[in-house]
Amino acid sequence: MLEAGKNKKEVKVIDEETSCFTYASDLAKKTKEIIEAEKPFGIYHAVNSDPCTWYEAVLELYKQARIRTKVLPVSGDEFPRPAKRPYYSALLNTKLNPMRSWRDALKDYLRDSRIKTK
Repeated sequence: MLEAGKNKKEVKVIDEETSCFTYASDLAKKTKEIIEAEKPFGIYHAVNSDPCTWYEAVLELYKQARIRTKVLPVSGDEFPRPAKRPYYSALLNTKLNPMRSWRDALKDYLRDSRIKTK
C-alpha cells in the first residue's frame, strides 16, 4: 500500500471487513512473555488492539507516512477472491493482557523500517 500511495493518485481499499493488525515485533515480544511466564500450553491470540477495516488502516498509514493519495472505500466485491471473507474476523486477547494499539505499532514500524515519507 505504501508503493501504491507513492505511485497512484488514488487507491481503492475494502471498507467492510474488520480485522486486527499485528506488528511482528510486538508478537515476538508477547511470545517471549508467554514463554517466560510459563503459561499453560494452548492457543493464544496475540494481536494489537483496536480492530479496524483495511480502509481505516490505509488512511492511518498514509496519515503517518504523510502520503496525500486519495483513499476510496469500496466493497469486497471490487476485488474478487477465491474465498469469501468474513465481515468481522477480529481476534480477542482473552488469555493475555491487551497489546498496544496497531496505530502506535504502525508508527514504530515506519520508524524502524526507515520508510521514507513525503
